[in-house]
Amino acid sequence: MAIAKQIPKVLSQGKTIYSKKHIDRHFARKLPDPQVAEWYTVEEIREKYNMSVSAVYSFTSEYGIPRKKSRGKTYYSKSHTDQHLKMRRPDPKIKEWYSMNDIVALYNFAPGYVSNLIYKNPIPKIRRGNKGYYSKEHFDRLVREKQLVPEYYTVEEAMAKYNLTRDTLYHHIRYNNVPKIKDGRYIKISKPELDAIFEQPITI
Repeated sequence: MAIAKQIPKVLSQGKTIYSKKHIDRHFARKLPDPQVAEWYTVEEIREKYNMSVSAVYSFTSEYGIPRKKSRGKTYYSKSHTDQHLKMRRPDPKIKEWYSMNDIVALYNFAPGYVSNLIYKNPIPKIRRGNKGYYSKEHFDRLVREKQLVPEYYTVEEAMAKYNLTRDTLYHHIRYNNVPKIKDGRYIKISKPELDAIFEQPITI
């Protein structure tokens, strides 16, 4: 958590000491809002809006969705979640849909990059069985208008952003199966999927 949130620290008598002000501020934001009456689990958000687990964590963190923890489980405000994600409900007029595999194959995007695009943009979706499908028209328009290309970190950029050693970075890449490519003599790492690992909210 301290690395991902860039909490200031010092070394004192062989012990690492973290800034009390920054730690208190971080956890104060995670206290549940007493006015919230209904809550979602991560799985309920994932099922309703067809998001990956990492996309749910990134979304709730980025938009500051109120949360609480009860009996070892984390819950997120239903009203706040629905307010931000209501545009994802499918329009019955939409007739053509992409699966995740269709998008990955057509645009050569990593799955995590696609998930990141979908939760940040109002792409209508439907569910058929256990698979999610995304509006072809809306996704193609998004790619055209934003002239999207896959986003990557160089190893040095990732190490600098998250204050990691090279060995620690490679450990996270292997453990979480983060996609990477080789560009000449350089290794590049999928930006949205690496960000999702370190930007997952820390629950209490």
